[in-house]
Amino acid sequence: MLLEVGSMLAKGSPMTDENGKIVRDKEGKVIYEPYKIKVLNTINFKKSMHYNPFVYIRSEKDILKLVTTIIANTKGEGQQSGEDFWVSATRSQAVKSLRTVLVY
Repeated sequence: MLLEVGSMLAKGSPMTDENGKIVRDKEGKVIYEPYKIKVLNTINFKKSMHYNPFVYIRSEKDILKLVTTIIANTKGEGQQSGEDFWVSATRSQAVKSLRTVLVY
């Protein structure tokens, strides 16, 4: 399995045109473009590619998606996950803060 994944990564993905059709050269062979692999290392940020979620925020809906994702990935399990009041309060405050930062 690892050999297959390695050969796929080395080859890349088939290049497509604006209509979504696979591009071929004059001989009819598929043209491949290399994969662009990005790394987010949360333990050692010096080894990370520094993902910045603010680049992708364009609207209020994007802010809600970001806040929901952060809360879903940081809330506890078991008894701690039942503290819905704090989750709601945190979500509300985070949305207000991000809105303020992005508007001003």
